[in-house]
Amino acid sequence: MARLGMIVPALLALAVMLMSLGETSSKGCCTSYSEKPFPVKLLQSYIKHGVQGACNIDAVIFTTKLGKKICANPKDKWVKRAIASIKNKNPS
Repeated sequence: MARLGMIVPALLALAVMLMSLGETSSKGCCTSYSEKPFPVKLLQSYIKHGVQGACNIDAVIFTTKLGKKICANPKDKWVKRAIASIKNKNPS
């Protein structure tokens, strides 16, 4: 029963974070950035895209372990730390 008490708040926190994600367009471009840092432990991979064509902002697009896309500002400290963490987990 104690585990359930821990799971429910964690799921609620995840739902709130997912609602504040930066948006991506149908072309895979970010149209805005995530408003809040996202927990690195929930991130699986990332790609960077620059300003080109329909993409009007530089962004890092993170993919979560649940397959959600998160647009982030590449200049933010949490984004740089998340990229470094993902690189350390998945050395190429």
